[in-house]
Amino acid sequence: MNLQSVKAIGDLEDAPDMYRREVLSGNLLRRSIKRVAWTNSRFDQDTKALASRCQIELRDGKDLESTIKKMKIGLSEIIEFETERTSSLKEVKEKLKHC
Repeated sequence: MNLQSVKAIGDLEDAPDMYRREVLSGNLLRRSIKRVAWTNSRFDQDTKALASRCQIELRDGKDLESTIKKMKIGLSEIIEFETERTSSLKEVKEKLKHC
């Protein structure tokens, strides 16, 4: 069992309520939330079973690779996206105000 993956699924299970309570407002509150966990490797069977019970979609390294190819994303875009990663809910809330 990969405890890091199991913890990530647990975090995703609780995320919609937490985001609705602490981040989302207005029209964003009415949108449905689809929970998806991505990894650049693979999920183990325990994680797959837990995600299935929690209705969380899993996307692995092969999915990531095909998505990058389909969307024609280059390394420069990946690096740029990585530099814009948010590190707190406060940052997420601020960015959502501009959507």
